[in-house]
Amino acid sequence: MPGKPAVKKTAYDEIRARLTQWLLSGDVQVRSGPEAGAVLGWFDPAAPRRFLYPEATGYYLTFLAYLAHRGFELDAIRIYAQQAADWLCRRYVGDELQPARVYVDGDARADWRSGYSFSFDLAMMWRGIALSRAALLPSATASRALATIERHLVRFVPSSGELRASIPLLPGLGHASWASRSGPFQTKCAAALLYSGAAAPEKLQSPARATMARFCNWSAEAFQPELLHHNLYFVEGLLMAGAAERNQTYLRHAARALERLVMAHWSWLWDECSAFARSDGLAQILRAGCLLHAAGYLPKNPWSELLPRLAATLSSYCGSGGVMHFRRDGAGSLQHVNVWSGLFAAQALSWYGQWEGSGLSIHSVIWLV
Repeated sequence: MPGKPAVKKTAYDEIRARLTQWLLSGDVQVRSGPEAGAVLGWFDPAAPRRFLYPEATGYYLTFLAYLAHRGFELDAIRIYAQQAADWLCRRYVGDELQPARVYVDGDARADWRSGYSFSFDLAMMWRGIALSRAALLPSATASRALATIERHLVRFVPSSGELRASIPLLPGLGHASWASRSGPFQTKCAAALLYSGAAAPEKLQSPARATMARFCNWSAEAFQPELLHHNLYFVEGLLMAGAAERNQTYLRHAARALERLVMAHWSWLWDECSAFARSDGLAQILRAGCLLHAAGYLPKNPWSELLPRLAATLSSYCGSGGVMHFRRDGAGSLQHVNVWSGLFAAQALSWYGQWEGSGLSIHSVIWLV
């Protein structure tokens, strides 16, 4: 199979270690001041336009919980989890819905996401708190943070009984993107509320089950490159539910969906100059592929060759100092420092190492960032 040569496992370990070191730095999480604990989304050093990202702060908590599960020194990361949970409590302390992104540089009005609040984002925050509760957060902090996020999430439960995808914060806003409309990506949102090691209140469990039931049989009819990231959330949600429920139908369907998505986007997936190739999508494919292949839901061919190629390609987005980039420009140069891509990639390379050593269980998906 043509493409990048496989990188030795020791090299992947080094890349993952550098990535983790960067993710645990003050470049990623604000460490002091009124926004202490917030996690950044992405930024471009050449054109400062940084934003604090509540969704990524939820991912960060899940990542810290995953590190704790893997034996990382707890005393080194407890403070980061505490700061993240405290920031979410401060950000969502009132009843007013909060924007998806909080800009510290640049004009928030230029980003349509700043005009919406999303149930998906809140579910990722809730999941991060729930998973980090046992090892990293004091019981009182975790309980307060969960209750705070739950109070906002219930605003997304209409009379239809399913989770609403978004609520506009300004009058006259329509549905600007897939993120603002109900869709199959919400399986991950539903799974986060159902399978994160804590019991969401029934007023959230019931709509989460209804949302999962609505979209669990989805199959792509058209393949748009800009929707790959969105569609991979569907695979992740179904994988989370399938592993937790030991539902073979879910797991087989997740594997079929992943294969179809990869094959449909094959022509540009490895193209370093393509505007569509993104490190977050590569990491999502690698994570799901390792889990499903390890459990026997994906065939040996081509996946035993495809997974090493994915790991090599994903690693190429990691720049100096362990910084993860989002994509490349037309000349192939790395662009945009991206935190959630870094979180996805660090976990993907970790699972790849376990897959390579035949030590990966599909039930590791409980820690999926």
